[in-house]
Amino acid sequence: MAQNTFAPLEGTKVEISGIAGPFRACASCGHTLATVSTEPVGTHAGHLTCSACGHMTAYLSRDHMAAMLAQKKGAA
Repeated sequence: MAQNTFAPLEGTKVEISGIAGPFRACASCGHTLATVSTEPVGTHAGHLTCSACGHMTAYLSRDHMAAMLAQKKGAA
């Protein structure tokens, strides 16, 4: 089994500040805090779920995940 390069991101909480596009507040409850899941969905590398209600809010591409990982490593 291949190692998940993005595993360090699992469970990371991210604030969603956009009001349009794929990274917006939860359509179900309006909450703006989401949790990263590194579990692939179809061709997507991961996804965001609402931290309040658990609703899936956005898919994450490999590029999104790589950028998030670089930012996390830079902050460490």
